[in-house]
Amino acid sequence: MRWPARRDGGRTGNHPNLIQSPRLKRIRRYPHSPHLAILSLAVFAGWAAANSGEPVASNVKVERVAYRQFADSIRITNGTIEAIVVPSIGGRLMRFATVGGDNVLWENPTVPISQAGHSGNWGGEKSWPWPQDQWLQRTGQAWPPPPESDQYPYDCQIQSNGVRLISQTLPGYDARIVRQFTLASAGPEMTEEISFEPAGPAARQLPAAVWSIAEVPATKKIFARQTGQTLRPLGFSPWPSPPKIIGGISILDRPADSKSKIGLDADLLAVVLGRQLLSIEIRSISPATGYAPGEKAQLYAEPDSSPEVLGVGGFTELEFTSPTGALGPAPVRLTTVWKLEPLTPAETADPAAITRKLSTREHR
Repeated sequence: MRWPARRDGGRTGNHPNLIQSPRLKRIRRYPHSPHLAILSLAVFAGWAAANSGEPVASNVKVERVAYRQFADSIRITNGTIEAIVVPSIGGRLMRFATVGGDNVLWENPTVPISQAGHSGNWGGEKSWPWPQDQWLQRTGQAWPPPPESDQYPYDCQIQSNGVRLISQTLPGYDARIVRQFTLASAGPEMTEEISFEPAGPAARQLPAAVWSIAEVPATKKIFARQTGQTLRPLGFSPWPSPPKIIGGISILDRPADSKSKIGLDADLLAVVLGRQLLSIEIRSISPATGYAPGEKAQLYAEPDSSPEVLGVGGFTELEFTSPTGALGPAPVRLTTVWKLEPLTPAETADPAAITRKLSTREHR
C-alpha cells in the first residue's frame, strides 16, 4: 500500500532434510524396535491431536530450503500446494503456488541480497501495523513502516503443519507481530493468522490493528465480495471506473497506467492469474468492534511504468486489516484463508464465470 506522500527508497527445489517436531525427536532418542517406534509415534500423534485441539496434518511437510538467495527459507507443502516464507526479510510469504506451478505472488529480484534485514520491496506478502496515520506519533516517522514489521528478521518456530514467525518488538507499540501459516493435510487452502503479541506495558496505551499486504502480478480485473457499498479513495490517481456487480461480486477494472488506491468493505478479494483463481478471504477477526467504512480491505495498483518496478513489471496489492483494538489482554488478530483453484480457458476469459464461483462461497 502507498499513500501519496510516501516515498519508499528501497521499493524499488532444492529441499533438504525434513524438519521434525522436537517432540518427535525426543521420542526417537529412546531405543526400541521398529514396530514399537511406529506404534509410539501413532499413539503420540493421537494424543497430540486430542490434547491440542488441532488435527494431525500427517501429509504436511515442513522443510528448510534455499529459495532464490535466501538460505533460511521454510517450505510448507501438503502435496497439492506449497508456501515458502523467508524469516530474514521481515517474515515474508514469498511463494504460494500449486506444487511445481507458477508463483501467484509478485517478486522483485532486483533488490540485492545485501539489503536483507535493511530495506527493499522484495514482494510477496508482509504485515504492517494499522492504522498508518499512527506511525508518526508512535515511531517518529510517517514513512517507511517500522522495519521490525517487514524488514528485520523474524524468529521462526517450526510446527507439524506449518510455521510461526515472531517479529522483533516494534518501538512505539511495545508489541510483536506474530505470523502463522498452516496447511490442512490435503487440498488447495492455506490459513494465515496475523496477530499482535504485547511485549510490555506500553502496548495498551493506544489501540492498533494488524495489516496484511499481498503483492500479486498486475491483472486487468480484481474481484471483491463487498459487505457494504463503500468505495473510499485513498490517494494517488482516482480509481478509473466504478465496479460492475454480478451475483453480489464486484468486478473492478485495475488502472493500467497510474498509481491508485481504494478502500472497500470487502471480506474476499480475488484475481485471475494465468489459469488459476487466487482468492484471499477473511475467516475470523478480533476484536469484534467492527470497521470504519472502507477500512476492512484495500487495493493498490503499481503500474508497469513506475520507475520503482522498471524491468520487473507492475503489481497489485490485495490488503486486509483487523479491527482496531487494545493490544492485550484480548488478541488483535486477522485470520485469512488463501485458496488456489484451477480454471478452464473459458472460465479464464469470462468474468461472469469467476463471479459464479465466488458467489457460491459461504460467508464465515
